[in-house]
Amino acid sequence: MLAFWCSLLTSAVGYGVVALSPKLITWCQLQQQYQSQQLRLLQLEQQTDQLRQVVDALDHDPAFVAELTRWELAVAEPGEEIIPVETALTLQTDSSAPLVTTVTNFLPAAWLPWLEAVATRDPLRWFILFSAAVLVVTAFTWFQEPSPPDFDPVQTASATSARWWQRYRRVTEE
Repeated sequence: MLAFWCSLLTSAVGYGVVALSPKLITWCQLQQQYQSQQLRLLQLEQQTDQLRQVVDALDHDPAFVAELTRWELAVAEPGEEIIPVETALTLQTDSSAPLVTTVTNFLPAAWLPWLEAVATRDPLRWFILFSAAVLVVTAFTWFQEPSPPDFDPVQTASATSARWWQRYRRVTEE
């Protein structure tokens, strides 16, 4: 009896993998695309907030305007010396660097190649489906519990039809 249910479960899992793997791959790709778009939106919002702060400082802080002008034009005050340094060591005034860069996978990385193989290779899909069909036929042929010895399907069917026939027959009065 256990072999019957195990083979049916195995065939159902095989069919499920074949039927759902293309949809699962598509769903994972859409989730990654959604996450990357959300990440890009977050980065743009952070950049917008930084630029709003710069605009606010330019409108209301004359010391900030003077320092930014000195920085951009490389103008030194009297008695001040400007020392050239590499660009990697300078203060970057633009905020083009990404602030948050995390995209997560929804499935374990080891599953993706297997799911893609099942989703894209037709011979593999047909093999899994054929194996599932053979398992179902085998389960119902050899692993199912036998019927009780006194069970006769012909006699049971004729008795049932006789009861139905007697219940719904017309009674004619003579």
